[in-house]
Amino acid sequence: MRICATTPIPDFNGLYEAARASMTFPPQGITVPALPTLRNPIYPGLSRTNDEIVQLVQELQSYQMLTTFSGFLNPLTSFLGLSPASILPKIPGTALSLIDLLAMSPGAIYDGVAAALAEYGSGIFPFVKTPIFQGMSIPSIEIVTTVKMAIKGYMNTLLGTVSGLIDQVTGKLKLPGMPALPTLPSLAAITAQIMGTFPGFPDLSALIRSGSVSLNALLASVSALVPAFPTLPALPEPLIPNLSSFEHEFNEGLNVLYSSLVAYPMTLIMNFVTSTLSMLGFSFPAICITF
Repeated sequence: MRICATTPIPDFNGLYEAARASMTFPPQGITVPALPTLRNPIYPGLSRTNDEIVQLVQELQSYQMLTTFSGFLNPLTSFLGLSPASILPKIPGTALSLIDLLAMSPGAIYDGVAAALAEYGSGIFPFVKTPIFQGMSIPSIEIVTTVKMAIKGYMNTLLGTVSGLIDQVTGKLKLPGMPALPTLPSLAAITAQIMGTFPGFPDLSALIRSGSVSLNALLASVSALVPAFPTLPALPEPLIPNLSSFEHEFNEGLNVLYSSLVAYPMTLIMNFVTSTLSMLGFSFPAICITF
């Protein structure tokens, strides 16, 4: 199957629907394509085909968004006489930047994130939920989830980098600046919002594992944390066909939520650079994958 991102900032549900026909029961085999931040095999020692297809969909969305960040940065740094390598922030606790994320070497990404976790603990990545699973350990799944959450946190940092460059460019050109971007909520704020909406549970893990509240209901309340944030579209339920795990579904839904949160200010940037700064020659290639 071949699916493509049809916009520079793709919607998860659109990509999911394009891949839905491949999520069968019994599952059919897939071939994992070369991807920048998703390893092959996805889950060493485990066979979870429908889950793996959902990972591919998320990776395509992430790959396209990272490519779009590069599309923002290159004309801006070129105009300012800067090298992207010189101004790009690093993923916390690592030497990795956007350039490394797009180098098609997921092993280096996994090694860097694992080393940062070992040295600094999970607190180094503010978007990483801990524990990934309450009361059990599935390392091959946990590292995939952790890497995705760490990259979403890095995208949040990139928003500030791009915004700062735009301010420099508009200053040089004596143009009106881009309006301030909304601040994205922290994991702590997201957790507090969900727990406040659904009281009566000792912690988030207990609420999730109870199975008493749907994934979409858990995530919907987060929209209120970002001014003017569009209502989150309902995710497919179950998100992963033929798989029963409330915690895993929530973790995957949380990653999709992070993507939606990052996509909103990215869209505001896109609107600004393609209108006010279009003379710089922005371009955004579309990404496709085959599996």
